[in-house]
Amino acid sequence: MENRADVLTALKVLKEQQDQLAGDPSDCFSSLLTKLFKVDTIPFSLYSIDSVSPFYAEGFIEEAYFKTPFFRIESLDIKKKLSVVSLLMPFDVYGDVVSDCKDVYLLKRTPVFLSLELKDFTRVKCMDINLLKREIIIEPKW
Repeated sequence: MENRADVLTALKVLKEQQDQLAGDPSDCFSSLLTKLFKVDTIPFSLYSIDSVSPFYAEGFIEEAYFKTPFFRIESLDIKKKLSVVSLLMPFDVYGDVVSDCKDVYLLKRTPVFLSLELKDFTRVKCMDINLLKREIIIEPKW
């Protein structure tokens, strides 16, 4: 996405798709997407016009500091061009919190929220939803 209007449109579509993921997979009236994917989040990153790196936000939860470029859209105000996002905490394969994108194995939702002015962003990149479904399993060496 290369301009601000496209960022708003992308986040609106992303929010609509994410809302379709909500619900109980065992409920016969829930969305088919809920049954197929078994997640309620579509993780994404935001980029500004003057950076090739994603926007990072910082959070603190359960005595652990973390820095993340991964978010979940919670709400969107098209008229004010504002979005409330929650931070997704990134972990490596060993279960340690990481801040480098290349080391991310798992993302977990947090109760840390951030209000963003979307005028500062020009691109949105969706991440693989499988990052939310993985489990950290370290097999013993012997």
